[in-house]
Amino acid sequence: MSGATMRSSTQLLSLLLLSFSTSGASRENCSDEIKVRRNQIIVAQQGQRLEVECPVSFCQKQAPHVHWIKYTNRSEKDKPQPALETRWEGQTEHSGVFYLIFSHVLLNNSGEYRCETNFSHGHIINITVTDTSAERSRLDQLQPYLSAAGIFLCVVVVVFLSVLSMQRCPGNPRTTPGYQHTVMPMTQHP
Repeated sequence: MSGATMRSSTQLLSLLLLSFSTSGASRENCSDEIKVRRNQIIVAQQGQRLEVECPVSFCQKQAPHVHWIKYTNRSEKDKPQPALETRWEGQTEHSGVFYLIFSHVLLNNSGEYRCETNFSHGHIINITVTDTSAERSRLDQLQPYLSAAGIFLCVVVVVFLSVLSMQRCPGNPRTTPGYQHTVMPMTQHP
């Protein structure tokens, strides 16, 4: 072989080894990552369906084992009730979204949640469940007052319109010109 051919073969072999070593290095430096937004707050009404997202990127072709944790206070962790559902969706070769699903969210589901793998964890998601029945009972308590206010408003409008029409028509009734009173004597017939 000539020196130029040997040099180009060596360069080609070096390039192949370099590209192989960098692609191997990138896989070695790869780690599972959970991409939950920081300071996420979710407000839901009691009884509604709620799906909480946990976006995950991973190095293997198979998704890692992900689980959800509920913090009862800052130091204690509980797994959410087994009645709750979880599922993967939108899964590609190296990413997907892992969901925590509440079919009918309850007041006691309020709290701080986090999705985790063995090697990574996401930011805390704060879930607040509001009580719609309490709001309805407050509205039911106000119902008589709202009805009375509506009736009072109607009476005020009617009185206002009556006063306004009386001012337009002062004391004497209108007389239409052109009509005259004629007195006609009555005669008797035998």
